[in-house]
Amino acid sequence: MQHPTLTRFIIIFFIILHIAQAYKLTVDLSFFSVCRVYVTDCHGKTLRDAGWKNCDSGYKWHWDEAPETYCLHIYPKTNGDDNRWCQGYKDDCIFVTGDPVGWEMFNCAGNKCDTH
Repeated sequence: MQHPTLTRFIIIFFIILHIAQAYKLTVDLSFFSVCRVYVTDCHGKTLRDAGWKNCDSGYKWHWDEAPETYCLHIYPKTNGDDNRWCQGYKDDCIFVTGDPVGWEMFNCAGNKCDTH
C-alpha cells in the first residue's frame, strides 16, 4: 500500500515543479496584417503554434507555460518568406509593429530582434 501513495506523491511533486518553472510570454500585436504566430525551442522544434492571428487590432497573445528560453516566430499571411523571430527569456514580452511592407519586432527592453 505504501508504493501507490509514494507514486502519487512523486507525480504531484513533479506537476507542481513543472508549473512553478513555467514562464509567461506576452506578444503585443500592432501589426497591420493577418500573421502566423508560433514559438520554437530556438533549434527548429515547434513548442506552441498559435496559428493565424488578426495582428492589427492591438491584440495581445499570452502563453502561460513558456520555457526558460524560446524563440517567437511571426510572418504575415501575404508573405510567408518574411518569417522573423525574436528570442525570449523567462517572463518576456515582445512588441510587433508596422505593416506588411515594413514591420519590426522588439523585446520588452526595447532591443530590436532579428529581422530575418
